[in-house]
Amino acid sequence: MKAALFDVDGTILDSMPVWDEIGSSYLKSIGVKPDGRDDHEIITMSITDGCSYLISKYHIDTTVDEMLKGITDMVADKYRYEIPLKPNADKYLAKLRNEGVRMCAVTASERGYITDALTRLKVYDSFDFMLTCSEAGLDKNTPAIYHMARERLKADIADTVVFEDAFNAIAAAKAGGYRVCGVYDKSMDDYRDKILSQCDRYIRDYAELM
Repeated sequence: MKAALFDVDGTILDSMPVWDEIGSSYLKSIGVKPDGRDDHEIITMSITDGCSYLISKYHIDTTVDEMLKGITDMVADKYRYEIPLKPNADKYLAKLRNEGVRMCAVTASERGYITDALTRLKVYDSFDFMLTCSEAGLDKNTPAIYHMARERLKADIADTVVFEDAFNAIAAAKAGGYRVCGVYDKSMDDYRDKILSQCDRYIRDYAELM
């Protein structure tokens, strides 16, 4: 392995509990009663796609950008002060850095609060750069964003490993020809069998890789 592409939420950060009810929490904050299915529907979407879904479903008079700001404001403090790393993620990132592996954080979340969390947890400098779905204009339902990150790292597909927790992202990376290490997150329990069928390696703790 010469390059590693890491998802952040649910893979590096133990942040998915914050997002498990983000759709319904936001709807309640603007006086809209959720129907109880929204959080499950949007969990595998990018944050911008999730906003589009809620706006369309509930006919909310707002833009994606306005909703995105409202949601990110709700969760920003959690990232800035509370969200922890996945077990031993910092040690594994340090190991790869010491071995000269080039790394990119590839995230469907927004740069600001991800940067705050990774900086607080002292792993931000492990990565050569961060690539966000919104900035790239791509989602994780196709391998395009992994190709973009890998090309910036100047690595071949055969030398690159993708680390992800979400089934749609794992499937997309595999479709792109990457080796994939799946990282356990409770939010993906319903997809566990499908995830296992796609992964080259599957871990619950980064200590398993050391």
